[in-house]
Amino acid sequence: MKTVKSARHAKPTKGSRLTRAVRAERGAAATGPTRPSESRRSKGSGKAAKPAAGAESGRPASAVKRSNGTAGSKAGSDLRAAETTQQRSWGSGAVAPPPGSGPAERGLLPLARARDELGLDYDEFEVALQIGEVPCVACGPGQWKVPAQAVARLRAEPDHREALLARLRLVNSDEAARLLGIGRERFVRLARAGYVRPVRWYVNQYQAVVWIYLARELTEFADRRPALLHGPLPADLREAVAAGEDERPRGWRARRTAQLVRDAHDAWEEAAVWAALLGPEIVAEAVPDPDDRGHLRRLRAELPPGRVGRASAERISELTSADRPEEIAAALLALATALGRARALRAAPRFPGTEPLPARPLPPARPALSPSEPPLPHMAPEVRAPAHR
Repeated sequence: MKTVKSARHAKPTKGSRLTRAVRAERGAAATGPTRPSESRRSKGSGKAAKPAAGAESGRPASAVKRSNGTAGSKAGSDLRAAETTQQRSWGSGAVAPPPGSGPAERGLLPLARARDELGLDYDEFEVALQIGEVPCVACGPGQWKVPAQAVARLRAEPDHREALLARLRLVNSDEAARLLGIGRERFVRLARAGYVRPVRWYVNQYQAVVWIYLARELTEFADRRPALLHGPLPADLREAVAAGEDERPRGWRARRTAQLVRDAHDAWEEAAVWAALLGPEIVAEAVPDPDDRGHLRRLRAELPPGRVGRASAERISELTSADRPEEIAAALLALATALGRARALRAAPRFPGTEPLPARPLPPARPALSPSEPPLPHMAPEVRAPAHR
């Protein structure tokens, strides 16, 4: 089945930290062997016969020094230094594995190794990580790995690559309408009302926002709500769309925020996600301590939009910042919860000459709102990707 990639004509941007980690591991894999069978060398070459440390241990190859094997003492010294570097790069809060233990023994694989095992290219693997089709585990700041059991489960499926690509297929509005067997105008109304959530977006050369959807979720929506595909649309839906309501930006923000919170390493990174969603003006009132605000901004200055095409900075800020009262209230509640856990974990770094300010109580929010993912209006059923964790 053909995989339609979003933002195909858009230029790639810096992206999220998880996206940059995938790129970094891809670059590391290109500089040396990544599989044990490719990294073994003959004994007569004068170099170590063991596989490359980055491939066997599951740690980034850049964190491991290679021994030149010219002298026994120097080789032993280099090996001990490499093992020390590996243990330090494993990330805070995790137990460093014993020297020589491979990724299969720990049950975690590097991102590049998992992508190779699944036979996906970079963009397909990025989509799989974003929607949770391939789960990942945060092993430290900027470090993620994939459970080997999840990779084995996906590989055990019949025609696993084709089946996985079918679940990762992305379509634009025209292709989505043809997939559902309806007109494009009807699909756009359903999307604006929030019945389906976009997974990506970009701005084309005409400065129009192009929304990208997950084909699998569209077929699930069609099976769940077939009455909305034919006949008159509900009156409240028609009135909301006629009044200019558009839930697509909010739906994308909800999906993106949930993914970043899910992949956060600790409470500080989680709080930074909610602060990026709210924007600096609201955060300045909700978080009066300048050191806390500075630390949150250093962790995540804005909600990463992904591939934005020809979007201006103002358009990016408009689409990535919360703008509805109920959305802002839910984000404030989530920020307060995450920030409380973060402060209990450790204090934010202090700058010389500043004193921490007492925390100011945040405005009350409706307790029914979930801090993990802001809900859509009552008319829009939630469409979730299957969770593997």
